[in-house]
Amino acid sequence: MEMPDTARLAELALERVQLGIFAVDRDYRIVMWNRFMSEHSGVCAEAARGRSIFECFPDLPHAWLKRKFDTVFLLHSGSFSSWQHRPWLLPFEHDCPITGSFDRMQQDCAFMPLMEDGQVVAVCVTIADVTELAAAWREKEAALEALRDSSERDALTGLFNRRYIIRRLEGEYRAWQASGEVFSVLLFDIDHFKHVNDTYGHPAGDAVLRRIAATVADEIGDTGVLARYGGEEFMVILPHCDPAGSRAAGERIRQAIAGDGIVLPDVRLSVTVSVGCATVREGAASVELLVEEADHALYAAKRGGRNRVAMAVAHA
Repeated sequence: MEMPDTARLAELALERVQLGIFAVDRDYRIVMWNRFMSEHSGVCAEAARGRSIFECFPDLPHAWLKRKFDTVFLLHSGSFSSWQHRPWLLPFEHDCPITGSFDRMQQDCAFMPLMEDGQVVAVCVTIADVTELAAAWREKEAALEALRDSSERDALTGLFNRRYIIRRLEGEYRAWQASGEVFSVLLFDIDHFKHVNDTYGHPAGDAVLRRIAATVADEIGDTGVLARYGGEEFMVILPHCDPAGSRAAGERIRQAIAGDGIVLPDVRLSVTVSVGCATVREGAASVELLVEEADHALYAAKRGGRNRVAMAVAHA
């Protein structure tokens, strides 16, 4: 049996393979252009061959791609470009209808030297369609992000939880140690919250917590970090905030809550909060000490009659 023409087999394989394959010479002229490239680019092999790749596709990343080609010619070794660093070389449409998150084919590209007599005569580029892989990776990252977010959020109020706010507090403390940039902490809790639960039931108490969370979140906006610290207690971190600023922020929170009636099915409740403020200072040896100072100020506000703001007293 006669052996098949290996050159013809190679040509058929080049045309049938589900990869974009093209090659350029030292003048960046196209010397190879397979069917995949023709079908996805709209430029047939006859129109591509002999022309500069940059003339055919003027929107290519000229400087980056030229460096890729020149490096292969110079070093006689290949290189690789992942879709995660550069989503595509050529903006092809993809054939994956389920990947609504991408409007273009995501591509992994390999650059390989084609050698003859010890010299690189051309650079061969392969373009692999990795759109489905990229979509799966993005979905996995989104799921992981949702999981991370859920582990840092309070299920009832949607605010950050105690674990997250302590980690943020430690980060602010380290930044203060490095730069001296002051920050403050507010601790506040709901006055007579046990009476709300005992009189109107825990669903009413939950409604109060959610309402206060929303009210304070609106009040502080992007100026601070708000978390449910535990039970009916909340914490706010205020970056770049001195004692005067922390008192003013505490007063705004107190007034916003006091003026915000909470409507339940059978009753309209008016609730208040007591607020304790502490600002990082020389001698504040730890995050725990700073929180302790804010906590002492909170209880001073309660002893003083509730529905008020108290400032921390520095302890020697």
